Amino acid sequence: MTQARYLCPACGTTLAADRPLWRCDCGSHLNLAPGEGLVRGEIETGDASLWRYRTALAMAGAPRVSLGEGWTPLVARDWDGATIRFKLESQMPTGSFKDRGTAVMLNHLLEVGVGPIHEDSSGNAGSSIATYAAAAGIPCRIFVPASAPRGKVVQIAASGASSASGCRASMKRSPLSLIRVAPSPRSASVASGAGSRPTMMAVG
Repeated sequence: MTQARYLCPACGTTLAADRPLWRCDCGSHLNLAPGEGLVRGEIETGDASLWRYRTALAMAGAPRVSLGEGWTPLVARDWDGATIRFKLESQMPTGSFKDRGTAVMLNHLLEVGVGPIHEDSSGNAGSSIATYAAAAGIPCRIFVPASAPRGKVVQIAASGASSASGCRASMKRSPLSLIRVAPSPRSASVASGAGSRPTMMAVG
């Protein structure tokens, strides 16, 4: 199976993506190198999920966490005389296409041994990451703006978060100053914003 590799855009160095790295020895950031695996014979056609493309996704082994992501239906509809096919990503596990990237990311993090996750999101990404992190057993905290849709905040909290009251603060200050987190056995919390000025909520 093809292993993912990092590629330095500055000096061209390639490194195995089997451990957490964020920059090259030359000081540049690292990108993931273009991979292989999208040739018809390399696609696992018997797998009706995202993981039919596992060769291209360059995981070291089979996914450790999967909630059935991928393989959402295409529905044909007429649009001003043209037949358009709509991809119904609302059928993904958390109701968003974000589950595709989240599933790959979480499995890669498990492979390289990365621990707790901190993510900022206005809704869909936070819901997806919180759900997959819970399935993977990885502690996770999601920072969302006070204006985030309540349904998404509830969805994030449903992954196992506990709640605590937040304090009034300006968004111009550091996000870390905008939250007050209650202890939780799952290292998870929800901090609710108060007042009319912008606040942040942390869900973990």
